[in-house]
Amino acid sequence: MTSLYLISPTNINVKSFPFLLEKIFKASTNIGAFQLRLKDQSYQDILSISKVLLKVCSDYNVPFYINDHYNLADDLAIDGIHIGQNDGDIASIIKHYKNHCKIGVSCMNSLGLAIDAKNSGANYVSFGAFFPTKTKENTKHATLDILQSWRALNNDTPCSAIGGINLNNIEKIISFKPEYICLISAIWAQNDPIIAAKQLDDILIRNL
Repeated sequence: MTSLYLISPTNINVKSFPFLLEKIFKASTNIGAFQLRLKDQSYQDILSISKVLLKVCSDYNVPFYINDHYNLADDLAIDGIHIGQNDGDIASIIKHYKNHCKIGVSCMNSLGLAIDAKNSGANYVSFGAFFPTKTKENTKHATLDILQSWRALNNDTPCSAIGGINLNNIEKIISFKPEYICLISAIWAQNDPIIAAKQLDDILIRNL
């Protein structure tokens, strides 16, 4: 079953963003996860923000993930962490946190990295970028057939698709049936993120 995986913008207004996120959760029925991804704030600030957003996610039964500051799982009962290939020794991180929360791993365009992550105990692997994106610099390009290849190799570890996914191309991703479709600019760069989320949600429902 495919669901939408919302990743936060890199900068948020702490006062208004929780209310916006709540409205999106109310408007959309197929949001399977939310990830907080903040690059330029202190650990304490991210901890404070996470406490607020975790409550919103919990109220709507949306799993809350943290990116980058995965050690936040030591101080807060979050649902999951997402780690990249440059975040340290992935196998060691998974071993440390696997009993605390679920763990996702960025595997770019590599089945080999995904297999390593699965064997280390990752709960899901992430492939992309599938389309041009300005959200993250120097991304690896992944072709859509990697989703099919992963499904052929493995039937029990979920995968997510990320990178430049929007209203115009999401159906191409849906056809490969990843468990999660990650969205960033397709939501937050739009004039009305609530309407954007609902439109993407509607497309997903029509194609299930």
